Amino acid sequence: MKGKRDGRRLRLLRVFLSSPSGVAGLLLCTAIAVVAVIGPAVWGHQASVDNFTDLDLGPSWSHLFGTDPLGRDVFLRCLVATRLAMELALSAAGIAALVGLPLGATSALLPPRVRGACLRVNDALLAFPDILLAIFIITVAGTGSTQAALAVGIANIPWFIRLGSTLASSIVAQDYVANARVVGVSRRRLLGRYLIANMTESVIVATASMLTYSVIAVSALSFLGLGVQPPSYDWGTLLSQGLQQFYESPMQALGPAIAIAIGGVALGLLGDGLGRTFNPVLWTAARRRRIPQIGNTAPGAPHKSRSPTPSGHPLSESEKPALRVEGLSVAFPRDGALVDVVRDVSFAVAPGEIVGVVGESGSGKSVTMLAVGDLVESPAVVSYSRLEISGHNLASASPRERRALLAGNLSYIFQDPGSSLNPAMRIGKQMIEGLASKNVPKAKALAAAGDRLADVHISSPTQRLRQYPHELSGGMKQRVMIATALLGNPSVIIADEPTTALDVTVQDQVLSLLREMNAEWGTAIVLVSHNLAVVAETCSRVIVMYAGRVVEDGSTEQVIHSPQHPYTKALLGAIPDLDSDPDRPLVAIPGSLPDPGSRLPGCPFADRCPAAFDRCKVEEPPLEGDGARAACWLVHG
Repeated sequence: MKGKRDGRRLRLLRVFLSSPSGVAGLLLCTAIAVVAVIGPAVWGHQASVDNFTDLDLGPSWSHLFGTDPLGRDVFLRCLVATRLAMELALSAAGIAALVGLPLGATSALLPPRVRGACLRVNDALLAFPDILLAIFIITVAGTGSTQAALAVGIANIPWFIRLGSTLASSIVAQDYVANARVVGVSRRRLLGRYLIANMTESVIVATASMLTYSVIAVSALSFLGLGVQPPSYDWGTLLSQGLQQFYESPMQALGPAIAIAIGGVALGLLGDGLGRTFNPVLWTAARRRRIPQIGNTAPGAPHKSRSPTPSGHPLSESEKPALRVEGLSVAFPRDGALVDVVRDVSFAVAPGEIVGVVGESGSGKSVTMLAVGDLVESPAVVSYSRLEISGHNLASASPRERRALLAGNLSYIFQDPGSSLNPAMRIGKQMIEGLASKNVPKAKALAAAGDRLADVHISSPTQRLRQYPHELSGGMKQRVMIATALLGNPSVIIADEPTTALDVTVQDQVLSLLREMNAEWGTAIVLVSHNLAVVAETCSRVIVMYAGRVVEDGSTEQVIHSPQHPYTKALLGAIPDLDSDPDRPLVAIPGSLPDPGSRLPGCPFADRCPAAFDRCKVEEPPLEGDGARAACWLVHG
């Protein structure tokens, strides 16, 4: 472990030294730190002694910034003031960052209403200029150096809360956070490994900027007489005193101003260098040049034999469905009312079955599957009469029990492999997050993760576990997601358009891999897609959704070759084939999906259906049928 930590420190040092701004900032900050440490001891007495024979002298080799009205050397006083100025700036920025950032990041994990109320209060505080807020705090707490640091720090806490909340909210929306929640990662680990880790670069740069501002703000308070009080002095105090003699000896004011500027620039450059250093893309730049990229093993090629994962053995056939959904609805508030975007969806998936869910974009496919995994956030309202996974009824479970059941039985593969993996964590660490929440030993979990990577035909799995997501291609990232989904031996995998962001060749590889894993492990798979051709090639059963409702459900053979619902026929008609005339325009379904808020009685497809008649527009058909089911009056008569 010590060797790994030492190697990581060396990599960070190499990245930092490759940044010209970082090196320049480090040299300047080192010089400032040396002056701050030795200044009071070496020049403190000389800078404080009155010399009435050298009053208000101009710059010279003996006195670089001249002397003040009491004959004291202004340059030496600037050097001595460095310690107090930097101490106050560091204290103020530390208070603001250490209090504001955790509060802001935590707010992203709060329920939306609570988060909204907290942020409104914070925005009200941000409406006041922070320097005025600092002056108000000093008025209450009293003047002095400690009070100045506290005032500047407290006045800037709202700024860091807003920064932390904005950064965290953008990260929480990523697929890799949703995936972590599905496998049961706790809020504390989400905050540390997923939010703060991905905020590091921005936070370092922002904190460095706050240090720069704090130097100016604390000096401004001292300039106004509200900060450091005599006989102590900082750069702001010296600037205030120097302005009184500006026309006779301008360097008395320009000298402290130069010191403030140098301190601010040094801290800004150092922050820029540190921000680059804590970017994982740059951590591995040198390593990518040294290590040749190894391609994927061809599907079907021999690979390392698989050992059972720590979670148990693959799911065997059972009489109970792997997934049963009854009466699932999802509604969102709109204009003071709840609008259904998914209505009364019911289906079941047998163990070892691959079921396809198809429909146009906006038909409710993804929202339905997110609702199954309890990933639809408030203010949406999710309801269902029954939701079972591997025989466990989630409808009657407590929130804690529901999370545990989902973590042990359900996995997701999201559409974009680039956003499905945490960019701040190595592949191995995030693959075993679900096992870590079950207290599986790390070494055992990593060994199982390596086996799963071999199962999905990724070469050199041990090496891949140590890499970061940006070091892998899109196809390899999706293979990692499939391996991660298999790691906990779930009974159901929901693959939400897993091939959309991939090229045609990689799409075929991923679909082949899903079929292979299904046959080998017996895991039930729900494949969400807008492409009926993909579903026809992969799935044994097809569910067709339109406007948030299931309109047809049957075996692939029935749905593809004998579709009953006009919408299914229209989807099939829009698929081009090799025999199509290249000069003939592609077939498109006329019209568009109905707006959920203005949905009229009757069949939602009636306005686009060429076979619709009067009953279709006033009465919504039920989903019925023997074997294959369809929600259409043309079928039910």
